[in-house]
Amino acid sequence: GGAGAAFAPEQLHALVMLFLQAHATGYLISGVFFGLCCLVLGYLLFRGHVVPRWIAVGIVAAGFAYLLDCTANFLFPDLTTYTELLMLVNAVAGELSLCVYLLVKGVRA
Repeated sequence: GGAGAAFAPEQLHALVMLFLQAHATGYLISGVFFGLCCLVLGYLLFRGHVVPRWIAVGIVAAGFAYLLDCTANFLFPDLTTYTELLMLVNAVAGELSLCVYLLVKGVRA
């Protein structure tokens, strides 16, 4: 029963792979927008003096790392192992430091 009965098993497997690849591509595209968001957030934090500047710079670095990783996944798929590591290191350093700072110290008034 159901819509899956209209397809042969090979066709179902091909459709599943197509949708998985579409999801992966969509996820990478969303990473571009998240990287841009990190760049804007880092800039605003840097200009606003609400957190230490090194945290704002870390957020900007994370934004560039997200953009680099997403771009490399599309243009240079063989380098994704390195760009993912670079992205993870920058993202954890920048975003985690912002999170811990806000939890411990809060925003400067």
